Amino acid sequence: MSAKFDNKRLFHSTGKIWPEWFTILDEFPEQNVYVGLLVKYLVDEYGLSNNWAWIIALEYVRQGGSRRTFS
Repeated sequence: MSAKFDNKRLFHSTGKIWPEWFTILDEFPEQNVYVGLLVKYLVDEYGLSNNWAWIIALEYVRQGGSRRTFS
């Protein structure tokens, strides 16, 4: 999880904590994705701001994602 944004701050701003967001992104149907696609998904499906969507997607990638190839 990101040291800059702990679970408390993330939950306050998005309504979910890191493990919940990572589970959501793990369940994203496409396996070969680019970060922008994950950001769009988070904005469109969960109503996140672009800033929070980028923070979450980039941290997901930084942590290795789950079985994903990032282009």
